[in-house]
Parts: sequence; C-alpha cells; structure tokens
Amino acid sequence: MPYIDLLHPSDVVSIWYTSSSRLGTVNSLRPDKPTIVMLHPLYLNSSWLWGQMDDPRLNGAFNIIAFDTRTSGKSMSTPSGLYDTWVQAADLALCFQYLHLPPVHLVGIETVSVNCAQRFAILFPEMVLSLTLINVPPPTEPKANVYMLDELIQLYSYAEDLDTYEHAAKELSTFLAGPGCEGDLLDDLIGFWEQSHPPTRRSLTVQNLNLIKNRMPLPRRMLEAINAPVLVIQSESSQIYPLENAQSLVENLKSLGKDARLFVVKDSAGYLAVMNPSIVNQTLLKFLNRLPRVRSDIKPPSISVPQRMRQALGTLAELTGDPTLAEKDSMCSLSFSCVSPEICKIQVKSRESYAKDAAFAFSPLQANGRPIRKYSEGRKDHWFVSESNGLSYAESFL
Repeated sequence: MPYIDLLHPSDVVSIWYTSSSRLGTVNSLRPDKPTIVMLHPLYLNSSWLWGQMDDPRLNGAFNIIAFDTRTSGKSMSTPSGLYDTWVQAADLALCFQYLHLPPVHLVGIETVSVNCAQRFAILFPEMVLSLTLINVPPPTEPKANVYMLDELIQLYSYAEDLDTYEHAAKELSTFLAGPGCEGDLLDDLIGFWEQSHPPTRRSLTVQNLNLIKNRMPLPRRMLEAINAPVLVIQSESSQIYPLENAQSLVENLKSLGKDARLFVVKDSAGYLAVMNPSIVNQTLLKFLNRLPRVRSDIKPPSISVPQRMRQALGTLAELTGDPTLAEKDSMCSLSFSCVSPEICKIQVKSRESYAKDAAFAFSPLQANGRPIRKYSEGRKDHWFVSESNGLSYAESFL
C-alpha cells in the first residue's frame, strides 16, 4: 500500500499518497515526464483530484502525485495541539525525501493546502519547480467566517438525526463550494463526508477547522524566500476566497522581483478544482508549458534527510526570530510548529471536547459502512428545505 510512515517517539504519522502512474506508486512514474504534486482542498482528500489525475492533457505530459494530509483521507496520525501548516510542510518534505522525489511543480488547492504549499516552497525551495495556488485565502480568517464555520461544524458534528445532519451538510457545502454545488456533485460530496467525517469522527473534523481558525499570515520577509514561478488561479466571486487577496499576493510577489501571475475564473466560487476542473487544468497546463521541462529521475537526495531537515528548521528559526526552534528535533514534524502555547492549549481543549462521547454520536451510515441514502433522495421528504440561494423554506408537498 502507498503509505509513508513518519515515525518518531512523540509523533506517529502515516501519510497516504497516490499517483497517475500505472501502479499508483512512485516506482512506476515515467522519468521522462516532469512531475506535479497536488494538495487537496479542505475536508476532501486526494480522491477528489480525479478532475486532474484523469485529464489526459495533464497526465499525458506529467506525472501526477497527490498526498492526503495527516488528518485527511487514508492518512493516520496521533492528534496534537501543535498541528499547523508548517507541520504539514514538514510532513510533505519528509515524504519527498523518503520517496526520493525529484523537484516538482507544486499545486496547493484552497485554504489549508495553499498555506502548506507556500510554507513548503519557503523551507525547501530546491524541491519546487513552480508554485500554483488555487483560491488564495485571506492572511487570517475573517471573524464572520470563523463564526459561521464554528456554527456549521458544531451543527454538523452534533446532529442527532439524518435530517439535521443533511441540513448541516448542505449548509456547509454552500459555504465551502458555493451555491452552484448541486445535483450529483452535491450527492457525492455529502456522501463522502458521511463516510470520511461523520459525527463519530468529529474530533478529526475540528482538527482541520483549527487549521483555518488559527492560521497566521506570512510576513513579507518570508515571501522573499519563494523563488519559484507562481501562478494564482482565483475565483471571481467567492465568500471565503475574495479576489483582492489573490491580487494582493501577486502584487507583493512582483514587488519582490518574483515571477507571479494571476488568472481569474469567471462566475465561480469554492472548490474550484472540483467544480471547474477543465478551466483550472487548461490554465495550469499553459503555465507549466512555458517552463523548462525536467526529468523525474527517482534517486536519493544529495544530503541526508536529518541534515536537510535541520537546515530547514534553522531557516524557520531565522525567519520567525525564534532561535529555540533550531534546537528541536528536526526529524519530528511537530518541531516545525509555530503554534503559540496559548493556541496549542485551545486546540487540545477543542479536540478533547469534540472527542467526548463521539463513539456514541449519530452515524449517517448503515452497518456496512455505506450512507443510508443519497442527499437528493431525502431532500423533499422534510418540510424544512435548504435551497441553493442559502435560504430555507417551509414547503407543502401535498
């Protein structure tokens, strides 16, 4: 199975990955093709990158690899209050080195993955040929969004019946993907959440929520460390990914002498790579085709893994102005955490609160692990209906 085990006495992690190769592993990659590494959107996993993995325009010219984060998909990890996107970047770097990956074109999709991709490019610039960021979030999450997410995640995680659960899931899908997420796609999305993030796994759900709520902005001195060409693909109209954030990032990078460009997707909102894969793929392909093509030979890194991770931890200590970081164990991803002691306590407390009695929570699954029904099958069976415009109506079906 394609797992990478990152074992440490204080942090046990097993990262799942897949690839577009014949066997779905790194060993069967084509060395004559450049490689793309993709990081999936929030509350999804690598299986939702089918729009890119199965597109012959991309997989015909590039190897494609996708990783599940430690709190998503098939990956597994011990929970920690230190978890942030710097830790995710360290996880990714260890995976790169253990798999002997070549430099890649890195694609981060939406809130968490965009932050992880930026941090990876800062600490490990030699591993990144280019950086594509799809739907750049604000530097910090606006209070209105935090309040909305808190309410939705709590309603979703503590639902006591199927109707309440489906209503919460529909509202969450509208917030994350926009009102255009309807029909079969909405059925698939809610069905996926029922299996990957049911109320019985709500402690995992809140760990991902903490990544959004407690993220910190990247100061200008950190952006200076990004050397790879940057493409930003941004939705024109999204509640949680305002266009001005992407414009500001590109302008800042250009002012630092970086190669950065912005492409705006008209009439689009969240989950852009899922909702509009063709436009995203075409834009990404045009960007990559203007860059030099490189081989993807699988070979051991030129320096040892501990040495390279120590260098990265030293870089982080210098950038943050915290010399104590450089003294930590670089082979533990949690050493890269920039979470303050206060935030660490808050994250531990929230996870423990959500984990309490989770085993006895309502489950929208049958005994065989499959959803009880499709969302569309029960949507008109209840008087309380959530519509695509974000409003709910009491309707009569007589």
